[in-house]
Amino acid sequence: MDSRELPAQPSLKQYEDLANDFVAAYTSGDSEALRRIKDQYQLPRRLTWDEVRAKMQERLGLLRGGESQSSDFELADAQELIADSHGFENWQTFSEYIEAINDRSSPIRISAYPPRHEVGMQAEVAL
Repeated sequence: MDSRELPAQPSLKQYEDLANDFVAAYTSGDSEALRRIKDQYQLPRRLTWDEVRAKMQERLGLLRGGESQSSDFELADAQELIADSHGFENWQTFSEYIEAINDRSSPIRISAYPPRHEVGMQAEVAL
């Protein structure tokens, strides 16, 4: 699956909220959660509850090497899907990366040019 680019100023809270929207959309078909998912992914139309459930089960099955057997969908499942959609192995790596980008002392920065991130060397000069 192709990875989605992170925005220039990614917010971990934004992705935590999106994960909660995934859970709400999956479990209850929450119309506001469905709208926010549509907006986040710039979909041409809002997906139905059945379409969201089917897509999420399909993606989880692909990630886990087979169809997802459980009809349950938890926050950890949503986080796994979001991390994967941005090319990360798991939520922890994804969230640590976003925190590092937003940490001014971190050598990781978002670049204006692809691949949109760079690691800068901060050298300390010893006198």
